[in-house]
Amino acid sequence: MPIYIYRCRECGEKFESFRSIHDNDAEVTCPKCGKKNPERLFAPVFGQISRGGSGNQRFPT
Repeated sequence: MPIYIYRCRECGEKFESFRSIHDNDAEVTCPKCGKKNPERLFAPVFGQISRGGSGNQRFPT
């Protein structure tokens, strides 16, 4: 399951959640204030190149 990053629309808390791609974001609950329907944020994707590259490389999203 992917990890999604959210920001609560009420209190501004940022948090992560393991969610199925089919789950409804409106059902996610803020761990700080308990409100539902947070905003899903986009995060950069990181990966490692297997062809002898040096360390982790950032892939554009």
